[in-house]
Amino acid sequence: MKLNLDLIEFEDYLLKKQLKENSIYQYIKTIQKFLIGNPDINNIEDYNRFIIVHCINKRKSLVYSALLAYIKFKITDSNTRNKLLENLIKPKIRKDIKRERKYLTEKKILEVIDNMEVLKHKVISIIMHLTGVRIGTIMKLKEENVFFEEDNNKPVIRLALTGKGDKRNVPYIYDEVAQKIITNYFKQYPTDTDYYFLELGKFGNRKGDPNDLRKLYNMNYQWYWQDLKQALTATGINNKEWAAHDYRRCFARRAYLKFDKDIQVLKNLLNHSNVSTTLRYLDQSGLSNMDYYKELQK
Repeated sequence: MKLNLDLIEFEDYLLKKQLKENSIYQYIKTIQKFLIGNPDINNIEDYNRFIIVHCINKRKSLVYSALLAYIKFKITDSNTRNKLLENLIKPKIRKDIKRERKYLTEKKILEVIDNMEVLKHKVISIIMHLTGVRIGTIMKLKEENVFFEEDNNKPVIRLALTGKGDKRNVPYIYDEVAQKIITNYFKQYPTDTDYYFLELGKFGNRKGDPNDLRKLYNMNYQWYWQDLKQALTATGINNKEWAAHDYRRCFARRAYLKFDKDIQVLKNLLNHSNVSTTLRYLDQSGLSNMDYYKELQK
């Protein structure tokens, strides 16, 4: 995606807001499409016309949110900005289109990983499964992020990462089988970029730009997601109920139950800045009420 200066500055604005990688990419694509029509950015009718034309099904929330962010970024006059924000059409979003996420046992997760066809994708999944780190952080792993060390004469892999919101995150991998798979992959499959898991591609329009990290990430993520979907199907799991981020959710559940439901430990393992974010994980998964139902139904 070739960006003009305005969109590059908008991208920087979104990065400071700490949006997810894919959200930023989709916002940029939406605003790029909006600007092609040469809109009057001070005219609410141009924004609302774009919303009416482009808000289809689940894209409604994305289009509205992208325009909302662009107005806040672009319009410097507070009166004009407030007027636009007040009159921007907010599409009616269906509340029932989201599916509940499925919890998978560790055995089932390993079965999914085993059914993945591409070794690179297996390695990414193994690291996410063992550390709970987000896929966006893992896919941008560089040689300088990986340290092969020892702990009590046992090998350990230490990852020195920069996660969401530029927060430092240092997970460890002690599983020796996983260490062997990861180490062998790093040795045998060098990439054509500075990143272990981001490849430029080799065919036609699918060849990436090494200078456009966001596009490169999204291209490689799509390859990963296609492989994960087929692996889920092969394992008998609906791919609408499980996705890459669910490695992190399942990690959170295992850690919570393993360490005596210690929320502070879970907060540290998930690298959350605020315990309220950790509590939201527990509430959404139903874990906060699990013990009560277990006792009631004994």
